[in-house]
Amino acid sequence: MKSIIKQILIEEKQKKSYYERLNGSKLKKSVYKQIHNYINEENRNGDMRYFYAADIISEVSERFAIDYTTSSYLVFKYLIDDDFAPTRNYNLSDWLYKSNNVLGFLKSSGYYEKYVDIHSFHDLIIEDDKVILDVEWIDFTNWFTEPETAEQALGEDWAEFFDIWRKDTDFEEICDLLDDEAVKYVIERLIEEYDGKDIYGLEHREEFEHLHGINDFFNMREKADEIRQITDPYTLHVLIEESDLSGAEVVDDMYSDYNIAYNLVAEDEIFKECKSEIEGYLDTKVLKGEVKFDITSRIITLIDEYIEGSSDNPTEEHSSFTDMVGSLLGNYSDRNKLRTSDLSYFYPDQAKLKEYFSDLIVQR
Repeated sequence: MKSIIKQILIEEKQKKSYYERLNGSKLKKSVYKQIHNYINEENRNGDMRYFYAADIISEVSERFAIDYTTSSYLVFKYLIDDDFAPTRNYNLSDWLYKSNNVLGFLKSSGYYEKYVDIHSFHDLIIEDDKVILDVEWIDFTNWFTEPETAEQALGEDWAEFFDIWRKDTDFEEICDLLDDEAVKYVIERLIEEYDGKDIYGLEHREEFEHLHGINDFFNMREKADEIRQITDPYTLHVLIEESDLSGAEVVDDMYSDYNIAYNLVAEDEIFKECKSEIEGYLDTKVLKGEVKFDITSRIITLIDEYIEGSSDNPTEEHSSFTDMVGSLLGNYSDRNKLRTSDLSYFYPDQAKLKEYFSDLIVQR
């Protein structure tokens, strides 16, 4: 991985020029000598654990009449060269807060290569000089403006985005979604459930006069063969909704299966949206058959963006890459979090809804 870091860390020289000049300056040598003397004075024993970085920075700044950023950088680099972690007793943001080139500061000092260690992210794998993000879909939920919606779409559990009750749905609309096989199935369920029973309620409908004749009812067993001649969803809807058949068990099943199918379609469509958003943001496609992404060309850009926004080391602040990006999008990025559909305006693909609904009906 060090080789990857070295390759990607080729910065524009303009960005690093000031700190690069400091690295090769006489001032650096003089400051290093002053720091060495300061920490080795009597009763200090040269142990950096007993010093406040702010005190050393102030000492250097006053001694050499230089600004805080220059003094901070030279002390910071001294500690790194002395193999002492500069953040051991001083926050990284405190070192950087007056610098207008945070990345130049960290990369020129050697901190970036030494301490920004992507191996600490448990969701990354290094394979053949490639950085692979290896996760579950649900790990991306905190990247989205609506994490609850994303969690439902990306998770493995049943996602019920909508709870559709009878009063919310036109029964004719439900029947319109039945294919020919499903219509036949519903008819047979009605004939079976109401076998031998008299059915009332259709006497005012001319299209059913052949069933009830001069009576105000018809007997299901006697008219079963004629009922089987119904093949279109509209006629089925009238038969059920305007008669005693509206209370049939199969009708309850139709409402239930419609609710399930509606949510399955929603889950499919919202998952695709989430997946597209993730792939677009990472600028790479998910590897086929796995939830893995080659983020070699993207990772340093995102780490740099996080550092510039937060003045913190993301590999020390976060245990995973996905968690780092969630924090980046939520707090430090110029762009908004990833988006999902606004469920209040969601309208499912009708062809897919018809397919799912009909399949559920006949599989009961």
